[in-house]
Amino acid sequence: MGETNSVAGEDRRKYERTKLYLPGQVFNPLNNQASECKVLNLSASGARVQSQTEFSEGISLVLNVENIGRFEGITVLQETGHFGIRFIIGERKRGHLVSMLTCLGRSGMADVSHLRKYERIPTLVKGSIVRENGKHLTCDVLDISLDGLSVRAKWRPHIGEIVRLGPAH
Repeated sequence: MGETNSVAGEDRRKYERTKLYLPGQVFNPLNNQASECKVLNLSASGARVQSQTEFSEGISLVLNVENIGRFEGITVLQETGHFGIRFIIGERKRGHLVSMLTCLGRSGMADVSHLRKYERIPTLVKGSIVRENGKHLTCDVLDISLDGLSVRAKWRPHIGEIVRLGPAH
């Protein structure tokens, strides 16, 4: 949700929150379940999410915010129907998110999509991931662009692991 420093009851966050009401999807890699959600606010360090699916505090999730991007994080501050997610992202991605949120605050959603380096094209194609150890994972390719793609798989390779993507077997 953001790093906070409280002084005399004042909430001072490292990153400013932007109020939103954007559709999104929360993916739990432990059980391969995806749930629709609404993103109520977003900052460079986290988000507040409304969802009918309940998640315990401390669960690793992937949040996909429509027209903004995908973010890995840990659940915090669970309440009925709402939870927070603290992002676990690199500084480059965090800086890009700050730029997107600044643009969103100034010009609205129309200008945010122009900040993407390459257009993402949605797909629903079956594929196969080959891990470094030679094991094959079946996956769904969700979207693709010139600099990457998003996939959904039952098991996730480790962050930084080099994998090969090919046609489904």
